[in-house]
Amino acid sequence: NQLEIAKPKVEYYNEVLDSASLITITSIAKQYGLSGQTLNRLLYAWGIQYDQGNIWVLYQDYADKGYAFYEEFPYTDSGGVQQTHQLLKWTQKGKEFLHKILTSHGYKQQRSDKQCAIV
Repeated sequence: NQLEIAKPKVEYYNEVLDSASLITITSIAKQYGLSGQTLNRLLYAWGIQYDQGNIWVLYQDYADKGYAFYEEFPYTDSGGVQQTHQLLKWTQKGKEFLHKILTSHGYKQQRSDKQCAIV
């Protein structure tokens, strides 16, 4: 029946696309004192992802591990045409993977209470 056919798509949507737990690379990078752009470049240099048409894509060794998923969002281009763009966002499992990679390269997670220093 049609419900059974749609079940994998519904589960994917519920678990991934509609998940508040997906994290931007910038949010993860900030925890290490980096910008999102810098972390993306590091992941490229370490052979984890590559840039394809302004979209970061995980290499196949990492693509099917549940580390990250694409989130689409609409925008209007300079010509007034509606377009969509895909943004790679990371899961909690992906965040843990990035933590291991970053610490193995000597990056340390910064304490979150630094911004609350008493003046």
